[in-house]
Amino acid sequence: MRTRLSLMLAAAVAICGLSASCDDAKPLADNPLAPSPPTLVTLELTGPTTFAPGESVAFTLMARVTNGKDTDVTSTSQWNSTNASVLTSVGPGRYRANTAGDSQISVNYGRLSASREVVIVPTGTFRVTGRVTESDGPFPISGARVQARDSSGNGPSTESDGSGFFRLFGVASDSEIVVSRAGYSENTRHVTIDKHSTVNFEMNLNGPRPRVDGTYTVTLDLSGCRDGFRPEYAHRVYTAVVQQSEYAVGVLFTEPAFAVNSANRGNFMQGRVEGTGLFLYALLFSYYYYGPGDYPFLVEALPDGSRLVVSGTATLGESGGSYTGALRGFTANYGPHYPNDKYLGGCDGGQLTFRRR
Repeated sequence: MRTRLSLMLAAAVAICGLSASCDDAKPLADNPLAPSPPTLVTLELTGPTTFAPGESVAFTLMARVTNGKDTDVTSTSQWNSTNASVLTSVGPGRYRANTAGDSQISVNYGRLSASREVVIVPTGTFRVTGRVTESDGPFPISGARVQARDSSGNGPSTESDGSGFFRLFGVASDSEIVVSRAGYSENTRHVTIDKHSTVNFEMNLNGPRPRVDGTYTVTLDLSGCRDGFRPEYAHRVYTAVVQQSEYAVGVLFTEPAFAVNSANRGNFMQGRVEGTGLFLYALLFSYYYYGPGDYPFLVEALPDGSRLVVSGTATLGESGGSYTGALRGFTANYGPHYPNDKYLGGCDGGQLTFRRR
């Protein structure tokens, strides 16, 4: 047996000597001199950035690899739109514009992704974005009406959000933009544009900032309830004390009962006085619950022991000492061991009213 093994080793040495070196006989993957296989480096997304409602458009995705050979991977990639009501995906790389607005399109291929913003406006018009603030400080103004008017007096309109930002779609190249809000002097500006633009506005208070300190009866009428939300909990009545420091306000809810945690969170809202109205907000905790500091602003302890978590923003207009407006957010009902308990149902939006006592 030992003699046979020696003969086999001698034959292997002879073969290496008569042909290529033994190193050359290694598999290609183990050969350090062999060229590396091509790898994906970047993605290149091409297509229009602006088009009109009703149009269907196509985008192309090219994969660039290390050997310089680009490959069209449009049909084998995953496409998405962040605002499907404005821009709908109808196939790989193909989208249909439904209405004026903007959206991010995103595409994934392998471990890489690409995205771009697209704007949908009528042909020959543009998007105008901006921010509305008070002139005596960087304080945002929510609920300001922003309207663009062309030579015939027509044009799109919108309202500024809780951070004072607005977005107008379909603004003519030669327009007047008018910004108005109760308690402020109207601001009008003429713009001449040939591309999507940003225009900011400052507004002056008509008079002294009003005082809103006091005790209020607060009603919360919820709408858009689903997922088994109990109807008897869709109308809530609270007692709250509002405190004001210059433009900032804090709202402390005292009745009926709230699930206040160790960090004293669970029975308040925050906001500011804007002109003659109020802007208020209640924050929800992070998607991942981290601890007492991430507890929601407003958590009512319901009679059955479950929890009603109110979150969102509200721009409230003033009328006879009362403040009312839409709550933009989500109100959820959870089990009694919230946040470590099951979701029972929820409501989108609602109406929030503060009535001074």
